Amino acid sequence: MARNSFLGRSLTSKKIQFFLMTLMMMWISCMLMIFQTMKAEPPQMQESERLRKEILEVSQKYIQALALEHSKGGQVPDADIAHDLKKTITILLDNLIERIDKLEQKVDTVLTNNTFLLTRNVSYILDNPGIINLREYQGRLKERFQDDEAGNNLLKENTGGDFKVTECDVKTMDLRYFPNCNAKLHWMRKMWKTDKCYADFGVNGTQCSFIIYLSEVENWCPKLQGRTSKDVLEFPNMSEADVRLDKNQLMDILDSSEKFEWIRTRINTMWESKWRPAGEAFLEKYHKPTRLQKKILIHMGLLTKESGFKIAENAFHGGPLGELVQWSDIIASLYILGHDITISISTPSLKSFLKQVGKMRQSCPMKGSAPFQIIYIDIVGLKQFKKTAGEIWQQFSCMFRVIDSFGTEPAFNLPTYMKKKHIKSAWGKWGLIPSQFFTMFPHTPDNSFMGFVVDQAETNQPTSTVRKSNSALVYGKKSNMWADATEYVDIIHSKFTVHATVFRNLTEMKRYLPNYVINHGIVSGQAIQQLLRETKLFVGLGFPYEGPAPLEAIANGCVFLNPLFIPPKNSLNTKFFKDKPTTRQLTSQHPYAEQYIGKPYVHTVDISNTTALEMTLAEIVKQGELPPHLPFEFSCEGMLQRLSIYIQNQEFCGESHWPPKHAMKQVVAQSGESCKDTCSRQGFICEPAFFKYINNKENFQEQNIPCMKFKYLEEIIAPSWDQLDQTCYMQSEILLFSCAGNDSDHRRMCPCRDFIKEQIAICTECL
Repeated sequence: MARNSFLGRSLTSKKIQFFLMTLMMMWISCMLMIFQTMKAEPPQMQESERLRKEILEVSQKYIQALALEHSKGGQVPDADIAHDLKKTITILLDNLIERIDKLEQKVDTVLTNNTFLLTRNVSYILDNPGIINLREYQGRLKERFQDDEAGNNLLKENTGGDFKVTECDVKTMDLRYFPNCNAKLHWMRKMWKTDKCYADFGVNGTQCSFIIYLSEVENWCPKLQGRTSKDVLEFPNMSEADVRLDKNQLMDILDSSEKFEWIRTRINTMWESKWRPAGEAFLEKYHKPTRLQKKILIHMGLLTKESGFKIAENAFHGGPLGELVQWSDIIASLYILGHDITISISTPSLKSFLKQVGKMRQSCPMKGSAPFQIIYIDIVGLKQFKKTAGEIWQQFSCMFRVIDSFGTEPAFNLPTYMKKKHIKSAWGKWGLIPSQFFTMFPHTPDNSFMGFVVDQAETNQPTSTVRKSNSALVYGKKSNMWADATEYVDIIHSKFTVHATVFRNLTEMKRYLPNYVINHGIVSGQAIQQLLRETKLFVGLGFPYEGPAPLEAIANGCVFLNPLFIPPKNSLNTKFFKDKPTTRQLTSQHPYAEQYIGKPYVHTVDISNTTALEMTLAEIVKQGELPPHLPFEFSCEGMLQRLSIYIQNQEFCGESHWPPKHAMKQVVAQSGESCKDTCSRQGFICEPAFFKYINNKENFQEQNIPCMKFKYLEEIIAPSWDQLDQTCYMQSEILLFSCAGNDSDHRRMCPCRDFIKEQIAICTECL
């Protein structure tokens, strides 16, 4: 009891280090005594030497495991270290006993003439309280496996059948989609008594109870045949989600705080002309009585005082607006769709919401009525949430929908893989399902595309009567964005009158802006829309990357001059992307506009090539005026449709069957080609949810791949075929299914799907 009490306290790093060193010394002492005993005997058979090596290997692995546990400890709060250390040490000690017992039996068989002496010394090691009383602990462990009949009773409860313990044998289960089942079962055998909450869920020490818990409560293993189960968390009184067309309740939620001022202004401005009509269209076209109201928490970490970013405070003074645009549109969409939303913009408010969960320090999932079902959050908020939630952090992981502007690829998501590959990123290591990250643009199919709404100018005049002047508006609100662009802007000035909306700082304006530029300063959203209506050309300077403004310009009939990047910008050659959790190659300032819109609205050109630039400008002048163009996925109605389908169909807390399997179109990639590029080349999009259907031997055979052998591989390129040694590789870690991964020696097996034009997130079979 004293030892468990010590481990259960909130340990400091020094105490942990001292404890680990002590345990290591005790282990080494045990091994030395065994070695000395073996060496003291006459020369043995060759088999004994092999056993000595095995003991040495076991010793080395345990020391490495302890050192690794300690090295991880500094990255998490002390309370978490204590909790994890308690469980880890228990597992190590238990496994140590099993290994010693096995080795003792083997050595006993080999060293027939020395059995008594060896057993006497091993018994001394186990029983000597000066080392550690493992014998007593070993006896307690054996008590867990004495009541198999209790496990059968659990099965009878819901099925009415007479099951035998053998039917709970994990070896008979299909674990293709549950690669961590065995490891979790091993953990449960050792640790189920560490928290009484496991017993509350029916765990009683039997194999059947372990499998029932891990399949129905935590979803680590497949459910036993014939079992039916209820969700651990219940959501009583779930009602139909009624479409809301009145904004008053939303304005009450968005109180008078300065943090909400810009969001309130945007929603208010767009409500009558855009959001309300979109809500009416949704009600008519897409609303179904089966669409249930969800309890949703929205935590915007970037707006908290603790983040230090001051994005809300600088929104009206030239600060970045991309995140605020996206958050305001998400909030408006969730409200119109009829969901029960709660908004948090401070860590104290986050703590108060988490207190509703009840017990905050237990190992088991929450039981009973949950305070929310879905959590919309950003990366900064995710860090705050993890720190606040402590030990129950993992219980919320499947609820997260992470608003992540540039995306997080699988290679940057799994901590163990990042460590193995020496990948570093302050924004990764979350261990979530990659589809739980929601991007501003459809960057990588590994993540979900959230998007935003592109605003358009309000006017009572028909589009045909709005005359555009021969003017160009430069995309760059800060003076220093114009640095090194003088020659480029001069060429544009030779054909267009140049306008700007640069924050008025006379010193910087004089330094960076040419005298001929007509600067309007920072203007309201309504004013910028009207300016775009009168402008013919919207000019990119190369930065900011992938902002919303170019789409706003195109939606108001402008042509976007999109700077081409040669070579493409990435984390290796551009400081901005250095720490971002992505390997993307940006071929231009706005890849979405380049790939999905193109000419005549988007002209992508190398702006350092004077000849090419002048030819492009001449082409733009010649093509005349264009009508406004807005891709459906960036309209209010398009966002309502997309978000509603996500909420009703995306499942991260259990087994997901969306998109439907019959929408899959499998393609075998060329050598060195990613699935993202392979599917795109075929006119499709890679769908990571389908990887689970093709990650098996049968699929390779159906595709007529000449596999000489099959292996599991924990790499972002699996499933794939290595042409050199004719080996077919299947993925052993589901979080590493990746559309982005590629390798020059491998041909990837790629699950693709089609998509609705201008609604890339949804397949034609998904509506």
